[in-house]
Amino acid sequence: MNQAWNKRGGWTLITTAGQALVLVLAAAFGAGCAKHSKSPAGGQGMSDNAGATRTQRSDVEVTTARGFLSREIERDGERRRYVVYVPREYDPSGRWPMIVFLHGRGESGTDGSLMLAQGLPLAIMRSPQRWPAVVVIPQKPTQAGLWADEAPWVMAMVEREKAAWSIDEDRLLLTGLSQGGAGTWAIGAMYADRWAALAPICGFGDPGFIGTRVAKLPIWAVHGDADAVIPVAQTLRLVDAARRAGGGPVVSVLPGVGHDSWTWAYGQSEFAEWLLAQRRVPGLPVR
Repeated sequence: MNQAWNKRGGWTLITTAGQALVLVLAAAFGAGCAKHSKSPAGGQGMSDNAGATRTQRSDVEVTTARGFLSREIERDGERRRYVVYVPREYDPSGRWPMIVFLHGRGESGTDGSLMLAQGLPLAIMRSPQRWPAVVVIPQKPTQAGLWADEAPWVMAMVEREKAAWSIDEDRLLLTGLSQGGAGTWAIGAMYADRWAALAPICGFGDPGFIGTRVAKLPIWAVHGDADAVIPVAQTLRLVDAARRAGGGPVVSVLPGVGHDSWTWAYGQSEFAEWLLAQRRVPGLPVR
């Protein structure tokens, strides 16, 4: 159990309890959820939409299924598995925010489920009421690869799911941890006109490329000052670059916290509320 200084000026206890549960769930689903599997009570389990009512919207099959839904997409003869989370309360008569979550190095692979074992998916399973959003959860195929190289896949998944669900175009939000934190900075910079906000956790990147491109975006970065995997200086360099370019990013440096700063971040109601409150900067065109 660790401690972290919270925004309200007090110590927050951080525990990794519950991660084992998610790892068991991921293992049980095997390679991307067996067909006709049933969701666990509460609607938060994985599903391949078996037995759901189907309608047509654009060229994407839309279902009444809710929870963590297994997906697969093809581009140029290659395939990627990913997951989309749809809240139980989803109602197509409204416009919903969309969050894209980028996992860390250890959740890379092609199984289509391991990326649920850490970070935002785990936080959603614990407190789904905090996250009333459609969440796209890609999986990077190799540990050595960078999320920046996966950017076309990520954006293709976003477009596919935007066509499937009732999404507010001005509330596309990007977050991730570790390698996914780096991906948040990089893909945020590559497609700065698309995002309403960035929330990179213990990330890294090239300040020269990123700083000016993300300066107009709301950003809340989080990093532990005892992180021995990715030093906190990496985040501070990027925050400084964005500030020098005229931006106003917020950074939470967690005293005594190591690499796992994401448990604190995604576990904070203030963090979720801030992220979901953001809207795209008016006047920026959408590609």
